[in-house]
Amino acid sequence: LDASDGAEDADGDGLGNQQECVYGTDLQNEDTDADGMLDAWEIDNGLNPLADDAGNDADGDGLTNLQEQSCGTNPRGADTDGDGLNDYAEVAIFYTDPQDADTDDDGLSDSWEAAMGLDPLVGIAGDGASGDPDGDKLTNQQERDYGTDPLSADTDADGMPDGWEVFKGLDPLVKKKKKRVYCLILSNFPMSCIAKELICVDTISTR
Repeated sequence: LDASDGAEDADGDGLGNQQECVYGTDLQNEDTDADGMLDAWEIDNGLNPLADDAGNDADGDGLTNLQEQSCGTNPRGADTDGDGLNDYAEVAIFYTDPQDADTDDDGLSDSWEAAMGLDPLVGIAGDGASGDPDGDKLTNQQERDYGTDPLSADTDADGMPDGWEVFKGLDPLVKKKKKRVYCLILSNFPMSCIAKELICVDTISTR
């Protein structure tokens, strides 16, 4: 090699020959420590290209460094796409794309769908943004926005469907007290009823 070869990449690992010299890696070997990870990838991600650290889990997400390279994920960040699901959960449990916060492109994040019991791989019908699997007249997107459960028609279990509460301006997350009715019978006046949030008394007579 001569001075002009410093910028070249003799082994095609992404590191120039001069960089290989600086890091002490083999400029004729793309994987100096033979751990299955390219020298340049290890250096870019803060790993050691001179030691076999393929089986380590630098970010503690459940994926080894070698698996992170294979999946295209960040070995120093447990949630590469920032959707709330760690990389291991995406790859090994839900089979979602760890580099895409919304794998099915339905406008609902993978983590929200997974947490709510919807399928993050299906963006249509009951699992899509416009679906209404619980039949409460709120779409899944609206359920997400209001913080309600897309699989429960009455999130706060107060006997009133979420959709009805929203359309009536009530809070579908707060259980309401039922109104009680007082019936007052006055000697010289017609019966009047006044709504109170108290224990119901059937009849009060002033006689």
